[in-house]
Amino acid sequence: MKNSMIALAIACSVLTPAALQAQARNATPDRRGMSQTEWTAHVRACSARYKSYDERSDTYAPRAGVRERCTLQGNSQGNPGRTSANVDRQGMSQSQWAAHVRACKARYRSYNEQTDRYVPRAGTTARCTLR
Repeated sequence: MKNSMIALAIACSVLTPAALQAQARNATPDRRGMSQTEWTAHVRACSARYKSYDERSDTYAPRAGVRERCTLQGNSQGNPGRTSANVDRQGMSQSQWAAHVRACKARYRSYNEQTDRYVPRAGTTARCTLR
């Protein structure tokens, strides 16, 4: 009887994945010291990049696994996906770069134009070399 009471108490205290997601949705996002303009640009960039982006928790759902925090940043004008840091475009012209970005986005769902990288497997990133 005592063991079953302990097991019941433990079972009741464990949060299910759905409960954890609900808790994350209700949390106020940490704006990481961003101004309102920077935050708005960040939200626009994340919303444009991730269909599953949730502004309240500042997270998105990757293909497999637990929700992850969005780390994209827009520029001060609020344009999604454009930052002041220039990516090394490997000597490509504007039109070549645009074609490169389109090819990478089509091939890699996790492709990030700001860094010219994608996620081939959990915990790693690789530069997109498609032309």
